[in-house]
Amino acid sequence: MAKKMAGGTRLKNAYNAEAAHRMPTKPISALSTDYPNAGIDTSAFSSGVTASALITYRVSYGGVNYVGACQTRQGAYPYSNQMALPSYSLAKTMFAGIVLMRLTQVYGSCVPSQLIRDWVSEANTSAWSGVTFQDTANMPTGNYSSSAFESDESGSGMTAFFDAEAHGRR
Repeated sequence: MAKKMAGGTRLKNAYNAEAAHRMPTKPISALSTDYPNAGIDTSAFSSGVTASALITYRVSYGGVNYVGACQTRQGAYPYSNQMALPSYSLAKTMFAGIVLMRLTQVYGSCVPSQLIRDWVSEANTSAWSGVTFQDTANMPTGNYSSSAFESDESGSGMTAFFDAEAHGRR
């Protein structure tokens, strides 16, 4: 026999209230039917990414979260609208893209092609000579120590960067 949990009814009601206020979701394929005259090719959202490296992809538009398939190492995940995604890569991608969009909106379409080293004194080195704001949003800056998979991310230099609290040490 199952035991009742203290405050269980309150927790259940709180969860139901939170779930009822979530952004509605639809399969990514619904973009084509919801916007038939837009010519949307949903396969473009996942193009250029190896299937084994892609967990999921989503597009939020018109108050709806359009969700692509969710793959895990064990196969398809049936509850993709509830899948917790790692924040690190998602956050750095979203932040850079949103900032670049806002800067472009405020200062004009020339912003993405401007050189980082012209605006950030610490980047005024040969390693940053041709790197644009667009490059940083797409992440191909060319500034890495090793081209081996995850080598820089798990190396001592990255650990020192994350451990440093002061701007100058980073």
